[in-house]
Amino acid sequence: DNLTQLIWQKVPNLSALSWENAIAYAESLSLASATDWRLPNLKELQSLNDESLTNPSANTTFFPTIGVHNYWSSTSVQNQPVNAGFWNTQFGITTLGLKTATNYVICVKGNPTNLAVKSIDLKSNICVFPNPFSSKINIENALGDEYFELYNQTGQIFFSGKNITQHDFSYLMSGVYFLKINKEKNYTIKIVKN
Repeated sequence: DNLTQLIWQKVPNLSALSWENAIAYAESLSLASATDWRLPNLKELQSLNDESLTNPSANTTFFPTIGVHNYWSSTSVQNQPVNAGFWNTQFGITTLGLKTATNYVICVKGNPTNLAVKSIDLKSNICVFPNPFSSKINIENALGDEYFELYNQTGQIFFSGKNITQHDFSYLMSGVYFLKINKEKNYTIKIVKN
């Protein structure tokens, strides 16, 4: 990957593994004369996502066998030790799931140059969950003065305001939506309604 200076496993693991087994698989992988493979973090996995694609949401020219699966990341949340992050290639969303569940693995090697975590970066601090959602959207680590807009793929706005966590979205049709978070910078994420 020329942008991030990461080297990706071109053909992902062919069977789903628990998170612990995915870590072990990555650490023991020997491929292309290299043994320094690892499970990517959530930001690294997101760098493979192409917002213009679904089913899968990744460029199949580079990853022809990626398919529509969930892919484990090494990202774990301190206050939720039973969960780890994964990337869903159906819609290109990232979310948390039980470490005992089975997901697929695509390994990476190298040190990222453009995916460094900035401690004050709004994008790295706010967590939107669950994704997919059914009625409520929860926001973690928000400062309280963010302005939110929820809209569909055609640009139709369903919510605009500050208190998005108090709103019930059960009336929305299932599908892909975009949540725009306005603060000092605008940040838009793709979320899925069940």
